This record gives sequence, C-alpha cells and structure tokens, in this order.
Amino acid sequence: MKTIKKYWKIIAGAIVALFGVIFLISRKITANKLDKTEEEIDKNNSKIDKLAGKLERIKKEEAEIKDDIKEQKEDLTETKKNKDDIIVPKRTTIGAKENIIKKTRK
Repeated sequence: MKTIKKYWKIIAGAIVALFGVIFLISRKITANKLDKTEEEIDKNNSKIDKLAGKLERIKKEEAEIKDDIKEQKEDLTETKKNKDDIIVPKRTTIGAKENIIKKTRK
C-alpha cells in the first residue's frame, strides 16, 4: 500500500503537469491566433483609411466637375442668346461688285 501511495503522488503530479502543459500550449496557440487576427484587422483598417481618402478625393472632384458643367451650361445658354441677337446685314449684288472692284484696283 505504501508503494501505491508513493506512486499515487507521482501519477497525480504527472496528470496535473500534463494538464498544465496542454493548458500552456493551447494558450500559446490562442495567443498566436489573436496576434494574426489583430494583424489582419490592422491591415483592413489601413485599407479602409486609404479607400476613405480616395472617396473624399472623388467627392471633391465630382463637386468640381458639377460646378464646371453648370458654368458651361450657363455659357452655352448665353452664347445661344447672343447668337440669336446677331443681325447680319444683307449685301446686295451691287455692293459685292463694288467691293470686288476696290480690291482688284489695289
């Protein structure tokens, strides 16, 4: 019986040590997984920041382009009004003949 009691302490210690080793290994594996996950989260956050910057730039460009289009439309309507207001004097054949004669004399 005495030998069983001696071995019982060793067996119990071995079992506790085995559980301890398993606990440490699982803890280390979990820590590694957490580190990898945190790295991926950081990468995703940096990508999100880059995309947010691009999105802001695109919105600014879009606003500028809308303003340019608005100005061009205003210029176009103004040009059309001016085009309609132009009165072209009609030339007669006599005036054209005189003009040709003047130019050929020089």
